[in-house]
Amino acid sequence: MMAPLEGLGERLAAGGALTRPEGQQLLETKNLIAVGALADEVRARVNGTDVTFLRVLDVAADGPLPPIPGGTGEIRIAGLRPDAPNAEARVREVVSAAGAIPVTACALHEMTGDLARRLRRAGLSMVATALVDRLLDTRLVDEVRGAGLDVARWAVDSYDPLPPLDLFERVQRLGDLRGFAPLPETIDPALPTTGYDDVKLIALARAYLPNVRAVSVDWSRYGPKLAQVALTFGAADLDGVAAVEPAGANLLGPRRATIEEVKRNILAAARRPVPRNAKFEPLETAGAATSSL
Repeated sequence: MMAPLEGLGERLAAGGALTRPEGQQLLETKNLIAVGALADEVRARVNGTDVTFLRVLDVAADGPLPPIPGGTGEIRIAGLRPDAPNAEARVREVVSAAGAIPVTACALHEMTGDLARRLRRAGLSMVATALVDRLLDTRLVDEVRGAGLDVARWAVDSYDPLPPLDLFERVQRLGDLRGFAPLPETIDPALPTTGYDDVKLIALARAYLPNVRAVSVDWSRYGPKLAQVALTFGAADLDGVAAVEPAGANLLGPRRATIEEVKRNILAAARRPVPRNAKFEPLETAGAATSSL
């Protein structure tokens, strides 16, 4: 089955791209190891041994603000609609407390150019999420970027009805992206994915998308076991690491802390952990100030 794909590794490692038929063949093959090896060659060329990870602090759309732990790379205002009456005021309040930490909110498909300009004037750093399958008109991307906002994370809500390669080609048309998370954010309980399907999708995204700097996995949604395997199948970024440890985590000792588990998983994959902020800037050089509210 893989014979017609001989030589792909060298081509991809040199910066080449897959054709649609080649991508379809990788999607259909049962040889998961071969697909993973191709993806890992691309990952090694693009990312070297670095694996970035992002600690996110979610704050509510209203109410009191929590303390901001050290090492936070993004403060995300969860559940805030861009057209809400309190949107601008809430953004100003959070930005005032955040210091140098980027503040994000909203989904791209909820935005308009006017709303983006208003939130940018209020101090918003970035749109929190852009779901590629919800992006029906790419002109919206230009409008939002023209307003001074970029996107913190490109992701997929669901592969129903569009199959992976159709959505990946939509990602290609977006130009250079710092990161893309190919695993769906919405999982149908009646049709759960398997680890096999998940890591193949990650590997296919890495091999098929030369315009993406890093393939991401959402740590909070998919967990440490899949994340560690994904790092050997082309992933080079762990998003959604909680900035605040869950209640009771301190009782389990420092080795059970989330941030230590993230680092251990990265090191176990023979990679170098690099903390980043929402703009994909390494925290050591990104002016990642620590604030408290």
